[in-house]
Amino acid sequence: MTVDAADRDDDPALSAVMRASLVFSAVVAASLADTARAVTGPQLRVLVVVATRAPVGTADIAAALDVDPSSATRLIDRVVGAGLVVRHRPPEDRRRVRLELTGTGRALVESVMAYRRGALDAILRAMDDDDVAALTAGLAGFTEAARRAEIPSVGAPW
Repeated sequence: MTVDAADRDDDPALSAVMRASLVFSAVVAASLADTARAVTGPQLRVLVVVATRAPVGTADIAAALDVDPSSATRLIDRVVGAGLVVRHRPPEDRRRVRLELTGTGRALVESVMAYRRGALDAILRAMDDDDVAALTAGLAGFTEAARRAEIPSVGAPW
């Protein structure tokens, strides 16, 4: 007999959330499958932060990914080297470095997010309307509770 890791708890709500997390993880993994040759997961997170929180610099990336600045710099070096991001110095403060997506970087982020939206939309379309309404309300409460609990990466651009 196999044990479902999502059902190890006696709490039905926790078990349901664990099972749903497996679905979300599968969607994320599938969305990254085509990018595996282009970027790693952490590099994609850099691209998403640049896409959603611009203008950003190294310190912003380090904070968003919860890594030290030297690790952020190495990640940025890799995405710059891959032609996905460019560094520039704003004329008003030449000491700062700002990051921008290139056209290729923007297309990569859009492709990944489009896959995720499509997969999640297909799941929602397979549900009945009452379940979608309940899920919508439940996820709003869940997300807010995670923010209040100060769970790392909540509010991250995913």
